[in-house]
Amino acid sequence: MNRRQINMLGYGILGIVFFVLISLILSNHLGMSASLSTLLIFLLLATLFWIWVFIDCVTKEPNMGSHKIAWIITILFTNGFGALIYYIVRRPKRIKEIGR
Repeated sequence: MNRRQINMLGYGILGIVFFVLISLILSNHLGMSASLSTLLIFLLLATLFWIWVFIDCVTKEPNMGSHKIAWIITILFTNGFGALIYYIVRRPKRIKEIGR
């Protein structure tokens, strides 16, 4: 594993720990079950991810042909799934080609 992969793994583990701690704190303070608070946090994070990817696509995707419009429609109508596809498939390719 290279240094970047190790950093990403560390951030992923840190994110999971943070996620669990927040859900436990919410379940204790709000009196809701741990599974409900976990679901609410997951939905909040998924929504924030979707918004971030949508803004990234709108502001940084080049206007070549109809690719930008196609990705925007995909992200809008498939919500988190489309955002995840864009983030995994298109974003690294765009950064490699354009550098942003």
